[in-house]
Amino acid sequence: DLQNVTSTSNYILPENFNGIAFNVYSLRVMHLNVRSLPSKMDELKLLLGKLDALGAKLDIMLICETFINDLNKVNCQLDGYHLVERHRTNKKGGGVAIYISNKLKYTPRPDIDIFIESQMESCFIQLNLNEKKYIVGELYRVPGSDLESFITHYESLITQMQSENKTIIMGMDQNIDYL
Repeated sequence: DLQNVTSTSNYILPENFNGIAFNVYSLRVMHLNVRSLPSKMDELKLLLGKLDALGAKLDIMLICETFINDLNKVNCQLDGYHLVERHRTNKKGGGVAIYISNKLKYTPRPDIDIFIESQMESCFIQLNLNEKKYIVGELYRVPGSDLESFITHYESLITQMQSENKTIIMGMDQNIDYL
């Protein structure tokens, strides 16, 4: 039953962050498609610095197309954040990650991760914050992969998460041309 799914998303450029009431929300979450996190760590740190200066320190960053591997993962650590990620082992590219503020306690949720290399990649965590429970995740559909299979897995994932009666926060790059 996907009738109870609501989607809220605002695309905001960093230069337009001034004047946004960040303190209205209990969690500050940002989604990025970085297309190679190891090569963009300096840019990410600059962005985080800008946000901090605006009083908008992020709690969670959801990232896809990380291009992380076993060798470069060590270069993707950020001060003040824990990193939960899934990466490909047989091909380059892809991968998903979640940075979680060190101030938050979380539990990885590998039981709901779907990682079918070169098709659909995801990772999830659970947060308990102020007596509210969240499932937070990142999902990436590889361009050109089987759309019908993706939709089947996605519907199953949403159904499973909804059955837990928790607030779901998910960043994703579906690579679906809606036109």
